[in-house]
Amino acid sequence: MNKIQTTLLTASIFFALTSSAFAGGFASISGVSDFSHTGGEIELGHRFSSGGFGLSVSPIAGTYYEKDHDPRYRQESASICRDTTNGQFSNKENCQTKSAFKYAPSISTDYTFGNSFSVGVGIRKSWDTATFAQLKFRAKENSWVTIRASKDYYTFGVQFGY
Repeated sequence: MNKIQTTLLTASIFFALTSSAFAGGFASISGVSDFSHTGGEIELGHRFSSGGFGLSVSPIAGTYYEKDHDPRYRQESASICRDTTNGQFSNKENCQTKSAFKYAPSISTDYTFGNSFSVGVGIRKSWDTATFAQLKFRAKENSWVTIRASKDYYTFGVQFGY
């Protein structure tokens, strides 16, 4: 993490743990892409906030990917691997299933401006660890449109709660 991310995370943890902090649960559903796979992401977590600063922890989170850019697939009925571009048999070591689910917990910190939008940073663990920038815009009472982006992936979705 860079200095700005570390400072924001430290400040949010400090403010979130004070006695005046507000805590609430949330659920988030997003479309996700890591530039080679597309899929969906779901998060269940808890948010602590105080004075505009917030800390969100999502211990229950997962990502479902379709491996749509990999031409190889496993033909389960015959336990063989084929290449979709030409129908030929492929090396079994390179063959993967067409979809995957991966546990993907995250922690993020943000600052909310006037209860209408927030800007933040976070870290997410999936196949690898990735830091991300986050924007959230209030859609309605207790719902936000969320956008996350990093060099490795991006998401666009909706968050309910808190």
